[in-house]
Amino acid sequence: MAKLRILLLAAGLIVLVFALIVIFTGTEKEIRPEEISQQETIIEEIGEETIKEEAIQEEITEEKLKEHQETNWQWLARQKPIYQLGLAEINSILKELPQQFPDKKERLKALTLWRLATPYQPGPLGEEKGPDKDPIFRTEVTDCTAFILTTAALLHS
Repeated sequence: MAKLRILLLAAGLIVLVFALIVIFTGTEKEIRPEEISQQETIIEEIGEETIKEEAIQEEITEEKLKEHQETNWQWLARQKPIYQLGLAEINSILKELPQQFPDKKERLKALTLWRLATPYQPGPLGEEKGPDKDPIFRTEVTDCTAFILTTAALLHS
């Protein structure tokens, strides 16, 4: 039975290889040098136009972004530190944060700055021993690891 399976598998592979050879033999097209030159010219023209359009768009976007960012950072500076807020206030700010900072990298910076002065306490999320009475998420105290973990969780909340 095992020999029959091996023979069938080998036969199948031979048919597959033969089919691929038949399909791909003779399908190559000879490309003339003048066709390559035309294609390169077209690609260069399209590339130059695209670069010009992108540069114009970037200038407009950068101006709007700078104006928008100044007000966003001012908004963030007006917020109370996260460690002084209750759950309802934190949720309210987290709902508004993506509107103020639509770019995820900027939102991460904002969350990090918002949490910077959080008081330090070693092992605020537990020490992984015995029955752990520490909560699994805290904003009123932090250590290095908890700062990173909870900031990432807030970013994705």
